[in-house]
Amino acid sequence: MKKVIKILASIIILAAGLLLMSSNSEAASARMSANKTKVEVGDTIRVTVNINAAQWNLKLYANGSQIASSKELDNYESNISESFSGTYKATKSGTVTFTLEGDITDFDWTNTIVDESLNVTVSSGSSSSGGGNSEGGNTSGGGSSNTGDDDEEETPSMSFTSVNQTVYATDSVNVRSNPSTSGSIIGSLSEGDSVTRTGIGDGWSRISYGGQTAYVSSSYITTTKPTSTEDEKKTEEDDKKNEDDNENKSNAKELSSLTVEQYKLEPDFSPDITEYSLTVGRDVENLVIEAVATDENATVEITGNNGLLLGENTVNIKVTAEDGTVRTYKINVTKVEQVGLKLSELTIENYVLTPEFSSDIYEYTLNIGDISVTSLNIVANAVDENVNIEIVGNNDLKPGENIITILVSSDEEDITTVYQIVVNIDESFTDQVVIDNSNMYIYIGIGIAVLILLIIIIVVVRKRRKAAEEEFAPLNTYDLNFSSNKDDKDSTGSDDINSEENTKKAEKARRKKEKSEENDYSLNSNNYESDETPRRGRGKHF
Repeated sequence: MKKVIKILASIIILAAGLLLMSSNSEAASARMSANKTKVEVGDTIRVTVNINAAQWNLKLYANGSQIASSKELDNYESNISESFSGTYKATKSGTVTFTLEGDITDFDWTNTIVDESLNVTVSSGSSSSGGGNSEGGNTSGGGSSNTGDDDEEETPSMSFTSVNQTVYATDSVNVRSNPSTSGSIIGSLSEGDSVTRTGIGDGWSRISYGGQTAYVSSSYITTTKPTSTEDEKKTEEDDKKNEDDNENKSNAKELSSLTVEQYKLEPDFSPDITEYSLTVGRDVENLVIEAVATDENATVEITGNNGLLLGENTVNIKVTAEDGTVRTYKINVTKVEQVGLKLSELTIENYVLTPEFSSDIYEYTLNIGDISVTSLNIVANAVDENVNIEIVGNNDLKPGENIITILVSSDEEDITTVYQIVVNIDESFTDQVVIDNSNMYIYIGIGIAVLILLIIIIVVVRKRRKAAEEEFAPLNTYDLNFSSNKDDKDSTGSDDINSEENTKKAEKARRKKEKSEENDYSLNSNNYESDETPRRGRGKHF
């Protein structure tokens, strides 16, 4: 009995553990992180979102513009981990705010709203100050010395046209007080020195030199800044370094995947195909596009997917490789005036569609792991009452891909809306069977009750078996009194049949016992003799 009680206690503890496991699954979570928290203008920021949940639907934004979204997944067996990422190129200094929005669901169907933000600081970087006059202490703003000069200024021997230019000496040259070789030398310029020219005459240039007006031969100055040997060498070294860097950088600029949420591209995506098309209804303003580059060092920029207008729209997906080369993918989006009639309900018995049904979603998928399925029971209802609904392709299903088409049409208007379900039948799939989670605990309770009932039945059967064994105990436990066989008759004078059988059995047992005692006595006597008196061998003894 104690053993049965232990078994019963173990089963109850096991059932309680199952209940706790079903109600205390690991909490769902969604976290995002950036590869850099401080960047400069022109840098690319990559933000990665890590998910651990049973279901999720998340979108990633950068300064309010969506840059990535998760792929919805339903998992009814255990929590799983997944991640997705988005990139954003910093175009101006300040702060880029990344926002993660949506919801996640635990395995116990607890839904949590996600609204997180992450800030990345963008700086303008180090800027080099330019200026044609950075070379020299000899360059002063020469315009001030000419205030009041006419366009034509007369000197004792030459007239000059007023200008304001930075010029450079092409060789060593004397600076004179007058535009003549007879003028006194007041200084000199070395090759590469710069000064401000204020006037141009016949073979001479008027310059501002040391705060005074002076003259230099025009054949020794130029407006083009000369390049020194060191500068040329440095430029060559920089060019070679850039070439070497580019050789080591990847030129991979292909996409590994390109998807548009709720829509299917035409044709199917391939990394080598750069142009696609799709059609949307008049109520669609924005498209959620996820584009992933084959090389993690490449950057992806999506433009044109927001603010769609009626007619033709072009969405560009620009992929920039690490070495700077670019490939652009294009999606031609046609936004039509009338999208047609819509369904209010679309369900399949015992299965669930992906994504979840919406009247504005026209394509769905269904994966079935049972290759014996040849037909599906589909329920389709329209928003309007006076419409025709035709379902084509839901019978004679074959292993592999099957297309089911639901046509919604009107007799009054020449309008037809087409919904499609891509059904993949393969043994490798797990059937998307609808599970009524509200009855889960009821089923567990019923199972426990059945187990307890079985245990009770086992205990009762064992008790009865034990009682039967005690009733038919070994015969040598009975009181063997055979002195009153004649007095055992009932009042009618006839022997009870069962009593007679028992008497016979008892007599047989008594005889067997007496014989056994005799054998024991004989054996004990022999042993006694062997202990007290030596056994005598055969033959004569004297």
